[in-house]
Amino acid sequence: MAILWGAVLVAQAADPVSTSENFSLLPAETGAAGGIATSASFSAETSTGSGIAGGVSNVTTGGVQAKGGYTGQLYDAQSLAVAADPAAVNEKSTTQLSAVATMDDDTLINVGESGIIWSILDGPITGIDSAGLASVGEVFFNGPASVRGSFDGIDSDLVLTILNVKLDTPAAPQPDSTFLAEIFDPSQIGIYQGVLADGGGNLVGAVQGLRLSPTGAISGRVLFNGRTYRLRGALEPDGTYSGEIIRRNEDPLAVTLAIGRTENGAGGLTLQGTVSGDGTNAGGSIAQAPYHPRNNPAPVELVRSYTFLIPAPESAADPALPAGDGYGWARVASSGGIIAGGKTGDSTPFTTRGYLTEDGQWHLYQPLYGGRGMIAGVISFRDEPAVSDLDGELDWVKNPNPRDKRYPGGFDLPPWLVGSNFDPPARGERALDELADQHYNARLTLAGNPLPDDGFARVVSWLN
Repeated sequence: MAILWGAVLVAQAADPVSTSENFSLLPAETGAAGGIATSASFSAETSTGSGIAGGVSNVTTGGVQAKGGYTGQLYDAQSLAVAADPAAVNEKSTTQLSAVATMDDDTLINVGESGIIWSILDGPITGIDSAGLASVGEVFFNGPASVRGSFDGIDSDLVLTILNVKLDTPAAPQPDSTFLAEIFDPSQIGIYQGVLADGGGNLVGAVQGLRLSPTGAISGRVLFNGRTYRLRGALEPDGTYSGEIIRRNEDPLAVTLAIGRTENGAGGLTLQGTVSGDGTNAGGSIAQAPYHPRNNPAPVELVRSYTFLIPAPESAADPALPAGDGYGWARVASSGGIIAGGKTGDSTPFTTRGYLTEDGQWHLYQPLYGGRGMIAGVISFRDEPAVSDLDGELDWVKNPNPRDKRYPGGFDLPPWLVGSNFDPPARGERALDELADQHYNARLTLAGNPLPDDGFARVVSWLN
């Protein structure tokens, strides 16, 4: 903070310049001590000496007198806090941005529209006007968007949650009708995971790596509306949990859990859970990973390698949507652990991990596009003769972002994953042994309107 004192006329060898980060005071003029400055409306009398510093100022009209002292204070901003009301914004609506600066004397100043510069960092925000009113575009799933406020050389960023609003407000998800609740027992320990959907069936998050200890303590990750949070707590003796995830500068998320089994008690252990906040009510079956490589290995017929395809849905014929097929690989270990990787139909790479449940399922939830999208669903390991060895419907979503070079309008597609067992060829054998063991034994064809000359066909040699 820089302080400007009342005028004192003192002759000195060199009068220094008074400066701060943002202000500069020129050296004062000097003259004889005790000089009197006058004008038509006031006279200012100054003096130096052992008893007086600063002098007096006498207003000659109106009968008001003022003792000289501080005549002004100059402040520097030290930090900036930005906020939005509301912070969870419905798509195709608006939210009011605001900013408060903390000055170097610890005072707070509300920064008006003339002092703040707003910018869009990421996400489906279509514009911010001079008064700080931010407009939000359409989204396909609940996800984040980022803005930045700049004042006096200081930046402050804010993450908003943009909500995918349906025509009907979804009710709270209902528990699985085949779920049978149980009291807590130490035998239920393990790792649990599952996807979360709102009352309209839209996937909005997941619970991953949730560990249940012999004491009933729980800890894990909650992915919700495009952001990740930490959950800690403990089950009650009756097998239930009710608590909150505390968030800085935001309302907490409410979480409930209840342990039991699917298929009216005959299926695998599951935590029926709900997560509520940001205008969203979500729920799901968070299934146990029951297998151990020595004590309880996964079914031997499922412990193997797989390849899978994610064919583009028919709706992807729209040129504004990705029309490619996704593909990948997966491995199931004797511990029931699953590791997988591949590319989506727009060539976005991903790797993910999960667990095989007692019901033979894999609860997949993989964030994409920096949290602005995801690919998720429940995959079943089952033999569909002449079709697949694993399959499941997915949600593949990317929120709009005008800064993206590819698919800035985003998309919400429902592809179906199909996969098969993969048995690598023995050393020295070819993967496609039905091809003749000779040169020029296969034809490669690429066809489609986007390709030059509608594609091409070439005879090739497949010798591996």
